[in-house]
Amino acid sequence: MKNILLVQASFVWIINKKAMYLPYAIGCLWANCQNSDLIKQNYHLLDLQVERFNIDEVVNSYEDIDVAGFSCYCWNYNYTCKLAEKIKERFPNCLIVFGGPEVEHSDPKIFQNKPYIDVAVKQEGDVVLKDILEARISNTDLSVISGLIINDNGNAINTGPTVRINNLEHLPSPYTTGVFDFLFEKYPDVQWDGMIDTNRGCPYQCTYCDWGSLTYSKIRVRHLDTVKKELEWFSKNKIEVLYINDANFGILYERDMEIAKYLSELRIATGYPKYIVPNWPKNSREQIINIAKELSRPNKGDAIRSGITISVQTFTPETLKEIKRDQFDINEVKDFVKECTAAGLSNDVDMILGLPMETLESWKDGFYYLFESGMHHNFKVQPTALLENTELNKLQRKLNGIKTIPSRITANQNYDYSPEIKETLAIVVETNTLPFNDHIKAIMFTNIITTVHGSGLITEFARFTCKHLSLSFKEFYEKVIDLLLIDPMLQAAYNECEQEIVKVYTGLPGNFKYGLTQHAEFQYFNTLCVVGQLQTNIKQIVYDYYEPQLDADLFAELCEYNDFCYFDYEKKHLVSETKSFTHNLHEFINNDVELLLNQVTYTFTNATPHEENLSLVEFATRIFQRQRNMPNKAHVEIAGTVSTLAKVFTQND
Repeated sequence: MKNILLVQASFVWIINKKAMYLPYAIGCLWANCQNSDLIKQNYHLLDLQVERFNIDEVVNSYEDIDVAGFSCYCWNYNYTCKLAEKIKERFPNCLIVFGGPEVEHSDPKIFQNKPYIDVAVKQEGDVVLKDILEARISNTDLSVISGLIINDNGNAINTGPTVRINNLEHLPSPYTTGVFDFLFEKYPDVQWDGMIDTNRGCPYQCTYCDWGSLTYSKIRVRHLDTVKKELEWFSKNKIEVLYINDANFGILYERDMEIAKYLSELRIATGYPKYIVPNWPKNSREQIINIAKELSRPNKGDAIRSGITISVQTFTPETLKEIKRDQFDINEVKDFVKECTAAGLSNDVDMILGLPMETLESWKDGFYYLFESGMHHNFKVQPTALLENTELNKLQRKLNGIKTIPSRITANQNYDYSPEIKETLAIVVETNTLPFNDHIKAIMFTNIITTVHGSGLITEFARFTCKHLSLSFKEFYEKVIDLLLIDPMLQAAYNECEQEIVKVYTGLPGNFKYGLTQHAEFQYFNTLCVVGQLQTNIKQIVYDYYEPQLDADLFAELCEYNDFCYFDYEKKHLVSETKSFTHNLHEFINNDVELLLNQVTYTFTNATPHEENLSLVEFATRIFQRQRNMPNKAHVEIAGTVSTLAKVFTQND
């Protein structure tokens, strides 16, 4: 028997308990290989390696490896390359096969740069690995297999396009066929996260995404019975978190609704899965909301925890056109947010900084548009990353003057046996329309706006003031930010944050890693230490500037209302607070009603309960990780008996 090793190195997350992703990609490969009697008679699977073990220990633990297959992603590529190189050194006759989105299969110098790779697989590899193994057994030349790049003494031989897998039913499930069963025995203390494809393909061609290049454009579906059996497997094996890999879950409305209903039924019956993380379609607002409502149906048990992510990325029309997302109607965001709120569904918005045609002003305007649309807390910002096989990297980089830096990819509390091997991602720091200095300014703007508005610090205060004085959020915050930066405390925090970012973005050692939220976290931590003073300063700035238009008593009450809405570090243990006000502040801010002088009592419930032993740093981290259903603000309900106001509130909130 010949030995085969399959590797899909992952991060291990340690938050109360250890959790890892089931190695779905290599699991699918091996499940299909088991359809071949020839392979089963000739090959023994050494391991499905999921951890970043010490490389020398891994290599020395095996007496022989005939084939080593690697699933390559941005978060494991450097480790994968080093491991493959070491395996090749010890076992020179071992066939090294690379596949996955990070493989540079269009680079003619791939084997000159990485001579230890023997074969690179393009696009879908489910069937291709089976063909490779059978060819190796029969001593058939690999060049007869379509979809490969073969190393011929450093020269790349392209065997043609990958044969499209039109019928996904021909692919066996790694779950129901038992491929992963031994992992549960090997790692009894691990909480496994699952992944599922209910379909493959994407009708969109977003230039920053490699999905289209790997799975083709036309959507192909798996049989519903097969999907349901896999969902049953997740439920039976108590998989808490399930990622739906479909590029646009909900785009096939009737079919995807049936899947959502089945997931809800399983959750009600067994308690699992607890969390569903889908990739929602780019449009189809009504369908998305209906499916999310179905997943949130508690019925006889707890609802599945799943929210809606609105993948906006940018509000700049020129940018949307350049990245081939102009089919997305940004004008729908306001209605989307409103309908999600009315349905009681958590929702957040994804934005990407550094895309082509974006400017400093258009980036700022995107946030103001979000606020005007009713999205004040759950916005997530990430830098533009140039993935290896994307159009943005291959065709648009030079055209748009894109410059990048390698930024380390980290996992929260990363469990890593190979700390000497750092994973990096090429993130954009400059384009033709967003020069380096403007890029830094955009990050700093994001830090400030996230600190003072996104965190809940002065959110309700700002919303009331803008509405009461008929100001746009842009007018309000441009003035507030200008005046804030005169403050010595904020100026010092700003400068410290900016200096660290510049270090990283110029290739120098700094305190920031991949992810803009970590930048914002740093800023937030600095301000949180003196949050009371910060709030006081902002309020005073606003009052001094708008004093002729503001009633002093009303303004004082507004400040108090905002403080009750915001659960800061000092109040993190509180469950709820009750307070009476002389104005209908909540109704005025959230609904289309007049501001009235009429006593009303509100109950403020902490929507973000925290463990008692959380440090200040941990508290800040939780806020800026922007976990769903965890905005740092209170849920407000009327506790009094003001009937007219209560009627307006219950109908519209």
